[in-house]
Amino acid sequence: MRGTMDVSYGHDTKNNFMVIKLPFEKISYKLKMIEKNKISGLLKIKYTIINGEIVLKYNISSKNTIKNLYSKEKINNKQLRALLQGIITVWDLVPNYLLDADNIVLTNEMIYIDLNNDKVYLCYNPGYKKDFYLAFHDLIQGILLVVDYNDLTAVELIYKVNEWCNSGNSDIDQLKEIVEGVYMPVKIKDRIKNDIQNENYDARQNCFEYNNSIPGKINPFVRIFEIIKQKFFSFKGDILNGMEPYDVCSVNKEYSEDTENITNETISFGDNSDNETILVSDALRNHKRTLISICGTDNISVENYPFLIGKLEKHADGVIRHNSISRVQAKIHLTDNKYFLEDLNSKNGTYVNDERIEPYEIIEIKIGDKIGFAEIDFFFR
Repeated sequence: MRGTMDVSYGHDTKNNFMVIKLPFEKISYKLKMIEKNKISGLLKIKYTIINGEIVLKYNISSKNTIKNLYSKEKINNKQLRALLQGIITVWDLVPNYLLDADNIVLTNEMIYIDLNNDKVYLCYNPGYKKDFYLAFHDLIQGILLVVDYNDLTAVELIYKVNEWCNSGNSDIDQLKEIVEGVYMPVKIKDRIKNDIQNENYDARQNCFEYNNSIPGKINPFVRIFEIIKQKFFSFKGDILNGMEPYDVCSVNKEYSEDTENITNETISFGDNSDNETILVSDALRNHKRTLISICGTDNISVENYPFLIGKLEKHADGVIRHNSISRVQAKIHLTDNKYFLEDLNSKNGTYVNDERIEPYEIIEIKIGDKIGFAEIDFFFR
């Protein structure tokens, strides 16, 4: 939704901010309400009026978007339940403050998680309006593709919530019951089980059909998830709403022993008029880079893109174990054979040649540049 709002990011000595600008005529009692009241689950906000515009400053310190958090890691049952409960709590709470839930921006790049306590925070923007029920449905459709299909409880939960959305039911109390622990009915489980038993498939076939057909071991939970998608969900184009898909190089470690099988496979790239094919191994080798440490820490080999850097292994491709590093610190992109660095709302900042970049700012980096993640410096080679 950034394309329909004037969104930027900034920081001061203590905090990081998301900034949204509105026309002056959008001013209303809602701004006073969300500024003066500490509403659980909404990003804390301050606003000023500058040159005839309303400038909203949302405090996003120590928080990160679900788009960034789940671009590599898939959502398990605990994370999914916490996310849904957080959204439902706000949905249920805002009418008490005479606020319209339709002003909540319910997209994956505007939903934040505080990594210190896993609490969910939503963005309330009086200048934005979309039916909350429809927005919630769209969000669930996106989560279907990033849920952890190895976690059957998570699959059951997202299935039930999706059923609730598709039924046209607006009973929020029933949705609460689903999220708080009502599992999939036995008859639905039996339908899935029967579909699996009746499905004629070779156990040796690829099970990552939606993940660039990387050969791997068959996994029954993958099959369950695929059948659920095929038989029970109705998908539309671009339902992921901006979430970044898992690419060829971010396959779960469970399948790593099979990667040598693709060494001599070929892939075609986009608009290659000569229909030239390039070896996968050659394509990857050409873009392997290294972050050379100049602070005594380990070097980091950058081999797949987007490449996430942070303190916690479950969130990051490149792990820097230092107190100054955020759990999710930064991301390196590869676009049109150029490298870009994006700060992911880190607490202590990301630097290019000693210049701090703003949260979510994307800067082109070149071989030889000095890259700083908080207090830890590298050369990009």
